[in-house]
Amino acid sequence: MSIDLMIKFIYAFVIGLTLIAVIYRNQESESDPHRPESIRQRYLPYVSAVMLPCIFAALLLLASFQFGPRYALPRIFSLIFVIFLHISLYYMLLLPFLPLLRRTISARVCALLWTLPNLLYIQFSFVRVQKPAWVISVPGNLIWILSALWIAGFTAVFLHALLSHLLFRRKILKDSQAVTDPAVLEILDRETRDANFQKRKFKLVRSPQVPAPLSIGLFRSSTRIVLPEKSFSPEEYALIFRHELIHIGREDAWAKFFLLFSTAVCWFNPFLWIARKKCSEDLELSCDETVLQGTGDRQRYAELILKAAGDDRGFTTCLSSAASTMRYRLREITRAEKKRSGIFTAALIFFILFMSCGYVGLAFGEHRGSEAIFPETDPSLSSLDSIRVEGGKYYPKRDFIDAAALNSYLSDLELQDIAYSSFSDEEKFIEFQYTSPDGLQFVRLYDSYLEISSMDRKEIYYLPEPTDWETLNALIPEIPAAEIKLLAEDKRSEYSLTPTVTRLVRVSDGREQILRDWELQKEEVTGIIYGSDPRLREIFISFSLPLQSEIEVFIQPQDQESGYWVTPQEEDGTWRFSPSAASAVYTIRADFSGKDGAAYQTEFTFSIEVN
Repeated sequence: MSIDLMIKFIYAFVIGLTLIAVIYRNQESESDPHRPESIRQRYLPYVSAVMLPCIFAALLLLASFQFGPRYALPRIFSLIFVIFLHISLYYMLLLPFLPLLRRTISARVCALLWTLPNLLYIQFSFVRVQKPAWVISVPGNLIWILSALWIAGFTAVFLHALLSHLLFRRKILKDSQAVTDPAVLEILDRETRDANFQKRKFKLVRSPQVPAPLSIGLFRSSTRIVLPEKSFSPEEYALIFRHELIHIGREDAWAKFFLLFSTAVCWFNPFLWIARKKCSEDLELSCDETVLQGTGDRQRYAELILKAAGDDRGFTTCLSSAASTMRYRLREITRAEKKRSGIFTAALIFFILFMSCGYVGLAFGEHRGSEAIFPETDPSLSSLDSIRVEGGKYYPKRDFIDAAALNSYLSDLELQDIAYSSFSDEEKFIEFQYTSPDGLQFVRLYDSYLEISSMDRKEIYYLPEPTDWETLNALIPEIPAAEIKLLAEDKRSEYSLTPTVTRLVRVSDGREQILRDWELQKEEVTGIIYGSDPRLREIFISFSLPLQSEIEVFIQPQDQESGYWVTPQEEDGTWRFSPSAASAVYTIRADFSGKDGAAYQTEFTFSIEVN
């Protein structure tokens, strides 16, 4: 498991546990009418239904302000595409399972399932989205055409719904009158106190334009509980106000807003339109369930709902909304069937939703490697300092590496933008380090991606054509690696070091290619161990590549003019020998079989100095 995936798993697990705690706390609070007056509001939302839209809006504004709309728009479009493609799939899978869920778990949790995707904002705000398993490549400037079509559809759906809400609100409130009947207001105050609302910011009005009680508005200060011009008994008023207070406390109007936002984003997906309707149904079923828990007024409540079929256009919650769902609601109200709370079901669904997000990416635009790696400087002013490959690093200024050919390969790469992705360090890559007028810059080339990072930027590009590893391996072959372990005479002291490759020759088809031939000065010898115990019992050597023959070790003691050769003994893939001198320079000669089929003649050097 990669580090990114492990972090994502931890986040999903912790948030899932938090969700369990929130659902349990809210359900306990809602079912206990005898609470101290000092505790919080009784009816609360399980998940904030505005987090994801707000995050998208904030990202678009910040990116547009900092980089300009031309940079921000396609990237935000790419992000929205990835997240809402996943949300669309989630709703498509939720819809067929909804009848089963409604029969087995509480209506409150069923309603929660529609707003669970809001928690996906954590996916790209705090957790890196891992490498996509599938990338949809949009060639050329087609991204702008698709963005324009998407914006047109989103704007039409969203503004139409918003305008419909405002017109409906204006219609029902135009001739409304504030309720002044002390008896009715007393019932409302009693239910408000029972719900433990700290301050009643909403208002109670009557309107001739509504056939059934409803509440309308997104914000508490602008919310109105609207009664029809009908008379109700005190018991019925209590049920009406309790119903609407539950909607207001749980912010169900915002839940409807989120489903509208999701539908507008995915306006081309018919399943989102169905999901929006089913969400409204579950919000009402959830409210019915809470109103009736612990009460024997089921028959009265059913009769109250039957009195009128209302209208729930816009961001409204209506006591008796669509007539098409009336039969199901009445059946649920009257049969009082015991169901499971659904706490663990919701946590499990969230865990799967979170862990499965981010495996689809959208690549767009066209770039060349030269303009991406050196966007503001002349490439000739940058120098290639090192190349990190499997097993170690090459240094073009000292090694026999064709830096010009490598720069040409990178400059000719075809790249596309891809937003919010990361890669595991376990994946194969080659890293190039450049020194430019702007400072150090690192370029990592993966199989299908290019990552560019420096002190002030980090960008990721998608490669429509995968990396040509055969060409690169010919230019910069792998470097054999060795690991040294030193065991002291007392068997209690153990040291590890990595020796330096000082000579490397690649042999392929009978042709020798010298890649490295260093003459190291004493101060350049790496892998130095300083110790107080001169008695080294054994030295163990292990290699990253399979050997073609036995190895030899040349030992040059520091206090002697001449050195000597030893042949280590092999045991379970590890080579070992016992040195006769502690402070010395060691040179290991070995031939390896490379993964590319070539042979590698290699010399390693390390030094041991004893105080």
